[in-house]
Amino acid sequence: MKSRPVIVIIGGGFCGAATLINMIRNAAEPLKIILVNKDKVLAKGVAFNSPNHNHLLNVRVSNMSPFVNEPLHFAEWISKQSDLKAFMSTDFIDKFLSRNVYGQYISSLLEKTIAEAPGFLDIEIIIDDVIAVDKID
Repeated sequence: MKSRPVIVIIGGGFCGAATLINMIRNAAEPLKIILVNKDKVLAKGVAFNSPNHNHLLNVRVSNMSPFVNEPLHFAEWISKQSDLKAFMSTDFIDKFLSRNVYGQYISSLLEKTIAEAPGFLDIEIIIDDVIAVDKID
């Protein structure tokens, strides 16, 4: 019997979360994915966890989707959030919004994607430090 491939993602900030999200969304066969993060807070990392709404993204909303084939995914998410109406205007997709808002987006996207993952995927989140890496046979 062929064993399923195992992929380990080290770090659960934006890059690790975006990698996991895209792997889940594009998976076509059985796979075990392990995400290891030293902190219980996933997806936000240092860059997107500031409580200060004056800390702005350095990229416009229209260019912040983690999906190449859905360039306005972030903008569409914002438009569905009743608590984010203060950030919206007629031209909000051309604005530089709060880094915290983007952290909320990636965090909610990660939760939703994991919850809706296909049953043939085995996803494990480990909260711990990585101190060494060995090949799994």
